[in-house]
Amino acid sequence: MLYELIALLLCTGMRVGEATALTWNDIDYANNVIHITKTVCRTATGEYTVDMPKSRTSVRDIPLNDTIRKVLKGQREKLDYVHGNIVNLSRPVFENTFGGMVYNASINKAISDTLKRIKQEGKEIEHFSAHALRETFATRYIEQ
Repeated sequence: MLYELIALLLCTGMRVGEATALTWNDIDYANNVIHITKTVCRTATGEYTVDMPKSRTSVRDIPLNDTIRKVLKGQREKLDYVHGNIVNLSRPVFENTFGGMVYNASINKAISDTLKRIKQEGKEIEHFSAHALRETFATRYIEQ
């Protein structure tokens, strides 16, 4: 269920809140970019809300490449299957099973569950969180 979201994080270096705040309006195929203009954050009362990004420099455009396009196409096909082929550009790109917001904790739990299944198969990968995908992107980008 979260494959496309995790793949997008790994391919773009976006923060989890930035990716979960994306709507289809933010995907600009004409200019070949993703517009990062908002993020999901937690309020002092523990509620989640969509707000401005972390800093002024966090408002940015991320170029679309073929891999990112493929990930977004896969996500769109999943949503079309669930909701019918209804184009609603203000709809979130990623949503949970019930059509609501995807939370950082959900992604981290999915990663932990996957790592446990891999361990049961006799292979072990050191535990990591969704934020590590951002760090991995940065490392690979610098290497290139």
